[in-house]
Amino acid sequence: MNKRIAAAGILLSVAAALAVFFFGSRWFAPPRPLVVEVGHGPFVETIDLRGHVEPLRYEDVRAPNSSTERQLIEMAPEGAFVRAGEVVASFDPGPLLLYIDVLKERLRDLQMSKEDLETLMDSRIFESKVGIQSSQQSLALAEIRKQTLNFESGLNQARSSVEVNLAKQKVENAKSLFGQTGRQKETRVATRVEDAARFLDRIGDVEAQLDDFTVKAPTDSIVVYPPVPVAGDLRKVETGDYLERGQSFMRLPDLGSLVVRAYLEEAQMERVKSGMPVIIRPVALPGTELLGAVDSVSPVPEILPGRGGRKFFAATIRIDAADHEKDLKVGMVVGISIRVKDHGDVFAIPRDLAASRDGRWVVKEMRDKSAPGEVPLADASDCGDYLVIPQWPGNPASVTLVYEPGKEL
Repeated sequence: MNKRIAAAGILLSVAAALAVFFFGSRWFAPPRPLVVEVGHGPFVETIDLRGHVEPLRYEDVRAPNSSTERQLIEMAPEGAFVRAGEVVASFDPGPLLLYIDVLKERLRDLQMSKEDLETLMDSRIFESKVGIQSSQQSLALAEIRKQTLNFESGLNQARSSVEVNLAKQKVENAKSLFGQTGRQKETRVATRVEDAARFLDRIGDVEAQLDDFTVKAPTDSIVVYPPVPVAGDLRKVETGDYLERGQSFMRLPDLGSLVVRAYLEEAQMERVKSGMPVIIRPVALPGTELLGAVDSVSPVPEILPGRGGRKFFAATIRIDAADHEKDLKVGMVVGISIRVKDHGDVFAIPRDLAASRDGRWVVKEMRDKSAPGEVPLADASDCGDYLVIPQWPGNPASVTLVYEPGKEL
């Protein structure tokens, strides 16, 4: 029994020793270096970014320019595609209709006042005519009496002359009153007519405003609601809101002027020039590639939220006219590749494989499975994520470089 136990122990010891020898050589062996094969071939320097599609121009939709209340009672949903002429918003016309009724009532009162005035002035004119006739009859009688008193005493003749003169004066006064009454009628009636015309024009202007209470899209577009001041708050409008006169509350982007907006870091901005070709890849349309070109880069930096206070420069990228209708929508996220320079056949070394030493770049190259050796890159061009050299010492077709993350060479 003891021999069996001893034999079993020996076997276990041998097995343990073999296991330690076999696995230990793996556990304690030095780790193999990470290597990257870099070949000599064509290399195009690019800057890869994310951007978004936005229009270059917008049509602003405004509230009616009316003096009455402007309450929004109907609105197209944000993001809806609308055709030119379609209704995109409606305002409550009730206050405007009430105002029109008030103006029409005042016009009716004015017209009735004009009629009453004409009746009154016609009666006065009639009285003036009667007065003229009466004074003329009195004058005729006075002249008859004067003729009959020609053979009377001088005192009676003088009295008859005075009576004739008084009668003549009454005739003149009656004619003057008649003319004055006629002119008063013309002036006062003309004033009423002018007032009525102004009211009619005002009613026409206000009725024309009713068209503005139904807002139609001026062009094919997509509905966008920007934040605007509403009741002391800055937000998007909602049904039931009261808006200011002529206040912009909706934007309709010009779909024929779509561009891509992206943001460059300062080091990238120095490398990007107007006119550089761009490949645009919409994230929502896998496999789709559109062509474009850099239109402009803003010289004024911006600090974007969530970017750690770093400064960025806005780049506007034109989209080729032939690609405008390819299902692009405002706000789409796109990947862009700006073609900065075609370097031809070179070695493009990822910068992560190189380290800076004494003002120059060096890499580690594996040669014939031996220990890696350092290679200085004396004529390397810094292209951001890559270091580019035209040839490698000895002109090999490819080289094997060591990658040591987080370490200086």
